[in-house]
Amino acid sequence: MKKVVFLIVPLILSLCLNAQDFAPVGALWHYNERSPNSPHHGYMTIRSVEEVMFQGKLCRKLVKVGEYVCMPRPSVEYVYSENGVVYFWDGHFNEFQVLYNFNTPVGGTWTFKVYCIMYHTTDIHTAVVTSKSTVTINNQLLNTMNVTYIWSFSPPQYNAVIYERLGNVSTYMFMYISRLFWSCDYVYAAGLRCYQDPVFGFYTTNPAIPCTYINTSIAPQGQNPKYQVFPNPAYDLLNIVGNRDSDLVYQFLDSSGRVCKEGKLPSIENTLDISDLLPGFYLLRLADGSQKYSWLKIAKIK
Repeated sequence: MKKVVFLIVPLILSLCLNAQDFAPVGALWHYNERSPNSPHHGYMTIRSVEEVMFQGKLCRKLVKVGEYVCMPRPSVEYVYSENGVVYFWDGHFNEFQVLYNFNTPVGGTWTFKVYCIMYHTTDIHTAVVTSKSTVTINNQLLNTMNVTYIWSFSPPQYNAVIYERLGNVSTYMFMYISRLFWSCDYVYAAGLRCYQDPVFGFYTTNPAIPCTYINTSIAPQGQNPKYQVFPNPAYDLLNIVGNRDSDLVYQFLDSSGRVCKEGKLPSIENTLDISDLLPGFYLLRLADGSQKYSWLKIAKIK
C-alpha cells in the first residue's frame, strides 16, 4: 500500500507541474524590437518574478521592461495555466481571457476580447488553429500550433507560431491588437529572440545575435524621416521635430480627404495643440520652404 502511495504522489506532482508550466518563476523572454521609420533594432523583456494569488487564481506575475506602444498592455501581467490552456488577466473587462489553448484541434478556435482606447469599443478576435506539430528544444518535446488570428477589422488576419512553454515566437507574447495598431508608427514586436527558465534552460532563435543586442546605427542619407512626430497616438499635444530654416505648414486630413486642421509652425521644435480634433486616424501633411511634402499617419485618442 505504501508503494502505491509513493507512486501516486510523484504522479500528482508531475500533473501539477505540467498544468502550471507556462511562465515558471525565473523565466525570461527577450523580444526583437523594430521601428517602422529607422533601422533601429532593440529588444524588450518579460520576466516571471513570483507566484501570487490574484483574483482567486494562483498566477505568475510577469514584469516587463520596455513596452510596445502599438500593443498597449500593462507593465505587469498576471497569467496562469490550467489543463493545457493559458489565461491572462484583462483589467478592461475585469476577467481572465484565453491567451493560448493547446487543446484546440486543427480547425478549432478560441476567442478573446480587445478594448480599443481610441473608439472606446470592444472587438472580438478569433484564433484559428491551422496545424499542430511538435518540436524538440533542449531535449524536451514541445507542442506547437500554427494559428491564424482573425480580427474584426481590416486587415483581417495575421499568422503566428505558438510553442508550448515559450508562447508566441512570431511576434510577441500578447497579440492584443486593437484598431489603433494599424496606424501606429512607434516600435513594434518582431518575434522572440531568446527564452530561458531554471528548468528548461536557455534557447535562442538566432545564435548570431546576442539577447541584448541593440543596433543604433544611423540610416543612410535620404532614408531618415525628415520629421519626427510624437507621441503617436496622441491625446491633446503633438510634438513635431525636424531640421528646417523656415515656417512649417501643416494640414490634418481625415479618411475622406477633408482638411480638419491647418496652420503654420514657426520654429524647429514645436508642440501642437490637437485637442480640437475628434478621435480618429489622420494624415498629417507637412511642407517647409522647399515646398516638399512629408506625410505621416497620426492617431488621435481621447
